[in-house]
Amino acid sequence: MSAMSISWLTWVASSLSSDADVDLPTDLRSVFPPHLSIDAMWRTIHAFGARPVTASEGDCGLRDESTEHADLFSITERGLFRLRALADGDNIRDSVHASALRLMCTRGISAMDRRWALQLVSRMGIPYKTSNDTKVYDAQRELFE
Repeated sequence: MSAMSISWLTWVASSLSSDADVDLPTDLRSVFPPHLSIDAMWRTIHAFGARPVTASEGDCGLRDESTEHADLFSITERGLFRLRALADGDNIRDSVHASALRLMCTRGISAMDRRWALQLVSRMGIPYKTSNDTKVYDAQRELFE
């Protein structure tokens, strides 16, 4: 396991088992902005790690495996590796699961999570159509009236 993966898993375990806020490790701060939810971080790692290893990554030691439950380790390793590459300025657009990022733009838990996804989509040049039309359902309207 890479040091970054160990940091990620240790931080998640600490965050989930503690009532207090646990600071994000330094090596992850260069990859994630502060105040993202754990859900947004995992969705980002998954979006960056779910696609198979590309030809340009062939020599970096990443394994190309399916997305079975047992292979979440590989997804985490690839996702964090690619996020680090993005932070270093590499063009990794073809390595990213674009539809997962687009989905996070509208279904992120918090406004910060959605802004983060929009920033990634914009930075990577992934086509995304924003809409100001918000569906309002009758049950939802009754709840707030």
